[in-house]
Amino acid sequence: MIRWADARGLRSVREPELKAGMLALMCADVIRMHPAWLTVRRSRHFMLSMSADRDPGGFAQLEAAVPPDQWAPRSGGTARVVICAVLATKGGTVQDCTVGDLMEIRSVASKHWNHATMLAYAWLRAAGQFPPDAPASLSRLETFTGQVSVGDLVDRYQLHCRPVRDVIVDYLTERQPSMDYNSLQGLSRVLASNFWADLERHHPGIDSLDLALEAAAGWKTRLLTKTVRRRKPNGTVVETRVPRKDAATLMMSVRAFYLDLAQWALEEPARWGQHAVRCPFSPVSNKKRQKRQKSWSHQRTREQLPHLPALVRAADQHLKDARARLGAIEAATAGTEFTELGETYRKARTSNWATDPHRTTTAYLQPDGRRPADRPQGRGEPSLLGLGHDRGAAAHRHPDRGNAGAEPPQHPAITAAHDRRSSPAPADRPVEDRRGARPAGHPRACRRPERDRLPDPRRQRELRPRVTPL
Repeated sequence: MIRWADARGLRSVREPELKAGMLALMCADVIRMHPAWLTVRRSRHFMLSMSADRDPGGFAQLEAAVPPDQWAPRSGGTARVVICAVLATKGGTVQDCTVGDLMEIRSVASKHWNHATMLAYAWLRAAGQFPPDAPASLSRLETFTGQVSVGDLVDRYQLHCRPVRDVIVDYLTERQPSMDYNSLQGLSRVLASNFWADLERHHPGIDSLDLALEAAAGWKTRLLTKTVRRRKPNGTVVETRVPRKDAATLMMSVRAFYLDLAQWALEEPARWGQHAVRCPFSPVSNKKRQKRQKSWSHQRTREQLPHLPALVRAADQHLKDARARLGAIEAATAGTEFTELGETYRKARTSNWATDPHRTTTAYLQPDGRRPADRPQGRGEPSLLGLGHDRGAAAHRHPDRGNAGAEPPQHPAITAAHDRRSSPAPADRPVEDRRGARPAGHPRACRRPERDRLPDPRRQRELRPRVTPL
């Protein structure tokens, strides 16, 4: 619009004035904007203006039905922005929002609105606005679609050659009774995507399973590596080729596909005879794959073993902090603030326990709650290894690591003295003494009687009578 006014020599319109005018038109339902535009170009007064001008009664009813600890925080404000975006794109009031409207908003909006869309959906569904058969939540609604047919599994990869596609579908249908769904899905991905779709990309117009030697050799070479995409801190995506660890397994699956078709052609020539062709792939040796897998496992152990003490310390500290927070939450009253480990929380007012609302264990970190500098911050916290904020994995690496002739770090072997029966038990673990005394609230461990235990095979051999030949 600014470019349109400049081209006609009209008075230049500033962007704030344009946003204010468009906001007034949206509140009056004169124009309707696309959801993708609202995610990046909306006014900062969008939510307040829409809720006050378009449907103040509907938002007042929704606020009365939503708990205050969900309505007031920033996440609740973003959920109200989502509802206002539905009204700005579809028109109507809050009562006119449907499940499809929220799913459309979620599909075109940015990733920052995913949680807000699910929260808005939960509010409207709890208010009884959606039909009874509506999904309980939008969480993972698109990913968990249940089991699909064999044809749909193969059609995910959009194969161009219809005869080969039908052969793969018939082959998977024949093997379906003897396979679970996950194995069937993996085999369909190998045959349709890794095998035939790759051949169609590099050999356009291919229409037969009888592959030429050059095509088979090229596919085997491409199978040895795969493309990995990694996102850098600046946002750019870098593609690299790395070795494929399961290349031998994929090769054996494709070879079994050819051999099964040849075997079935002898049993049912009318159905499978036209698809039986020469297998272009030689047998795969499994010894190299086993040696390579063993080498990878040992290398991973050598790399991660030096970090084991740090992992144990971090896990123990996390457990102690979690117990301290849980005890503070249980002791606090619903709706009150409390401080634990230098962090200020507010205990939720709602609870699933109708008889005692104070038994809820849900608490929210307050905006003014201070987190110590030596503790991780929210979702950006480091992993459980606890390598530190300004220290990387190199700080915990062995000093001789990477030098020529350096020996791997040695760790003391576990002897009988380290057994838990001879070592003192931790202070936070309830211990039962030999007399049977136990702390309150811990049931006694049940032991099976001696007559119910299975006999020791070695003892049975000792007690077996010996027969001396004459």
